[in-house]
Amino acid sequence: MKIEVPLGPGEGFPIRELYALPAVREWIEKVLPGLPTERNAQMSPQEELDDLLFNYISSEGTMKYGKMFKDLIPATDECWELKTWQLRIFGWFYRKDCFIAVHPELTANVKRRSEGYRTAINKTKDARQRLPLDEPKFVGGVLSNVISI
Repeated sequence: MKIEVPLGPGEGFPIRELYALPAVREWIEKVLPGLPTERNAQMSPQEELDDLLFNYISSEGTMKYGKMFKDLIPATDECWELKTWQLRIFGWFYRKDCFIAVHPELTANVKRRSEGYRTAINKTKDARQRLPLDEPKFVGGVLSNVISI
Protein backbone atom coordinates (compact mmCIF):
# COMPACT_ATOMS: atom_id res chain seq x y z
CA MET A 1 0.00 0.00 0.00
CA LYS A 2 1.37 3.36 -0.95
CA ILE A 3 1.48 6.01 1.76
CA GLU A 4 0.80 9.43 0.35
CA VAL A 5 1.28 12.76 2.05
CA PRO A 6 -1.04 15.53 0.88
CA LEU A 7 1.14 18.52 0.01
CA GLY A 8 -0.32 21.98 0.06
CA PRO A 9 0.81 25.18 -1.64
CA GLY A 10 4.47 25.83 -0.96
CA GLU A 11 5.06 22.29 0.33
CA GLY A 12 6.76 21.05 -2.81
CA PHE A 13 6.01 17.92 -4.78
CA PRO A 14 6.63 14.19 -4.14
CA ILE A 15 10.20 13.10 -4.91
CA ARG A 16 10.27 9.79 -3.04
CA GLU A 17 7.80 6.94 -2.56
CA LEU A 18 6.84 5.04 0.57
CA TYR A 19 4.99 1.75 0.57
CA ALA A 20 3.88 -0.09 3.70
CA LEU A 21 2.79 -3.60 4.47
CA PRO A 22 -0.82 -3.78 5.70
CA ALA A 23 0.36 -4.29 9.30
CA VAL A 24 2.21 -0.97 9.16
CA ARG A 25 -0.84 0.85 7.82
CA GLU A 26 -2.94 -0.70 10.60
CA TRP A 27 -0.37 0.34 13.23
CA ILE A 28 -0.40 3.91 11.90
CA GLU A 29 -4.20 4.07 11.99
CA LYS A 30 -4.93 2.18 15.22
CA VAL A 31 -1.88 2.15 17.51
CA LEU A 32 0.00 5.36 16.74
CA PRO A 33 -2.81 7.79 17.73
CA GLY A 34 -2.93 6.29 21.24
CA LEU A 35 0.79 6.35 21.98
CA PRO A 36 1.83 8.68 24.78
CA THR A 37 4.45 11.35 24.21
CA GLU A 38 7.75 10.57 25.91
CA ARG A 39 9.25 12.94 28.40
CA ASN A 40 11.61 15.39 26.68
CA ALA A 41 9.97 14.82 23.28
CA GLN A 42 9.08 17.98 21.39
CA MET A 43 6.16 16.41 19.49
CA SER A 44 3.74 13.53 19.89
CA PRO A 45 4.67 10.27 18.11
CA GLN A 46 1.95 10.98 15.52
CA GLU A 47 3.32 14.48 14.87
CA GLU A 48 6.82 13.06 14.56
CA LEU A 49 5.67 10.54 11.96
CA ASP A 50 3.83 13.24 10.02
CA ASP A 51 6.98 15.37 10.03
CA LEU A 52 9.18 12.44 8.99
CA LEU A 53 6.85 11.48 6.13
CA PHE A 54 6.73 15.06 4.87
CA ASN A 55 10.52 15.32 4.94
CA TYR A 56 10.91 11.95 3.24
CA ILE A 57 8.34 12.47 0.47
CA SER A 58 8.39 16.22 -0.29
CA SER A 59 10.86 18.11 -2.45
CA GLU A 60 10.77 20.76 0.29
CA GLY A 61 11.72 18.24 2.97
CA THR A 62 15.18 17.48 4.30
CA MET A 63 16.44 13.99 5.07
CA LYS A 64 19.53 13.78 7.27
CA TYR A 65 21.47 10.53 7.28
CA GLY A 66 21.96 9.24 10.81
CA LYS A 67 19.33 11.49 12.33
CA MET A 68 16.31 10.64 10.16
CA PHE A 69 17.31 7.45 8.35
CA LYS A 70 20.10 4.94 8.63
CA ASP A 71 21.23 1.63 7.26
CA LEU A 72 21.49 -1.17 9.79
CA ILE A 73 24.40 -3.49 10.49
CA PRO A 74 25.29 -5.73 8.82
CA ALA A 75 25.09 -3.42 5.82
CA THR A 76 24.99 -6.41 3.46
CA ASP A 77 21.40 -7.06 4.64
CA GLU A 78 20.36 -3.68 3.15
CA CYS A 79 17.84 -3.07 5.92
CA TRP A 80 17.11 0.51 6.88
CA GLU A 81 15.27 2.52 9.49
CA LEU A 82 13.39 5.77 9.14
CA LYS A 83 13.69 7.38 12.55
CA THR A 84 12.35 10.00 14.90
CA TRP A 85 13.02 10.60 18.58
CA GLN A 86 10.23 8.17 19.57
CA LEU A 87 9.71 5.96 16.50
CA ARG A 88 11.54 3.58 14.21
CA ILE A 89 10.10 2.37 10.90
CA PHE A 90 12.12 -0.57 9.58
CA GLY A 91 12.20 -1.65 5.97
CA TRP A 92 14.29 -1.46 2.83
CA PHE A 93 14.76 0.47 -0.38
CA TYR A 94 13.28 -1.53 -3.25
CA ARG A 95 14.47 1.02 -5.77
CA LYS A 96 16.19 4.37 -5.35
CA ASP A 97 13.87 6.67 -3.38
CA CYS A 98 11.31 3.89 -2.88
CA PHE A 99 11.11 2.65 0.72
CA ILE A 100 9.03 -0.35 1.78
CA ALA A 101 8.04 -0.12 5.45
CA VAL A 102 7.74 -3.45 7.25
CA HIS A 103 7.95 -3.00 10.99
CA PRO A 104 7.09 0.08 13.10
CA GLU A 105 8.31 0.21 16.67
CA LEU A 106 8.85 2.63 19.52
CA THR A 107 12.48 3.67 19.78
CA ALA A 108 12.52 2.85 23.49
CA ASN A 109 11.34 -0.72 22.82
CA VAL A 110 14.02 -1.28 20.18
CA LYS A 111 16.80 0.05 22.37
CA ARG A 112 15.68 -1.64 25.60
CA ARG A 113 15.50 -5.12 24.12
CA SER A 114 18.81 -6.84 23.45
CA GLU A 115 17.38 -8.31 20.25
CA GLY A 116 15.40 -5.22 19.22
CA TYR A 117 17.35 -4.43 16.08
CA ARG A 118 17.94 -8.09 15.18
CA THR A 119 14.17 -8.74 15.36
CA ALA A 120 13.48 -5.77 13.07
CA ILE A 121 16.13 -6.89 10.58
CA ASN A 122 14.76 -10.43 10.51
CA LYS A 123 11.19 -9.19 9.98
CA THR A 124 12.40 -6.97 7.14
CA LYS A 125 14.36 -9.73 5.44
CA ASP A 126 11.48 -12.21 5.81
CA ALA A 127 8.98 -9.75 4.29
CA ARG A 128 11.33 -8.94 1.43
CA GLN A 129 11.79 -12.63 0.67
CA ARG A 130 8.03 -13.34 0.74
CA LEU A 131 6.91 -10.44 -1.46
CA PRO A 132 6.66 -11.27 -5.16
CA LEU A 133 8.82 -8.38 -6.35
CA ASP A 134 10.91 -8.11 -9.48
CA GLU A 135 14.59 -8.81 -8.92
CA PRO A 136 16.67 -7.35 -7.58
CA LYS A 137 14.44 -6.98 -4.56
CA PHE A 138 16.53 -4.17 -3.11
CA VAL A 139 19.10 -1.56 -3.98
CA GLY A 140 22.26 -1.17 -2.04
CA GLY A 141 25.78 0.04 -2.06
CA VAL A 142 26.63 3.69 -1.65
CA LEU A 143 24.05 6.09 -0.24
CA SER A 144 23.45 7.79 -3.59
CA ASN A 145 22.25 4.43 -5.00
CA VAL A 146 19.53 4.29 -2.35
CA ILE A 147 18.17 7.78 -1.74
CA SER A 148 18.39 11.28 -3.16
CA ILE A 149 19.42 13.75 -0.47
